[in-house]
Amino acid sequence: MAAMAASGDTQPMFWYDAQAKTLVPRYEAVRPEALHGWWRDLPPAAPAALLDLGAGSGRDAD
Repeated sequence: MAAMAASGDTQPMFWYDAQAKTLVPRYEAVRPEALHGWWRDLPPAAPAALLDLGAGSGRDAD
């Protein structure tokens, strides 16, 4: 895989745009349980407020 955009690069989205065709299938191939299982029991019981920063493809949104 190509190196990520250098620190201080003013336009890092060019790297992601160029790599999207390979990055998206790799990200989507990971099972949500494998990715999120470690924190599954950490959130407080309902009712509770949580913040989702949305740093992903939206694959796990319900």
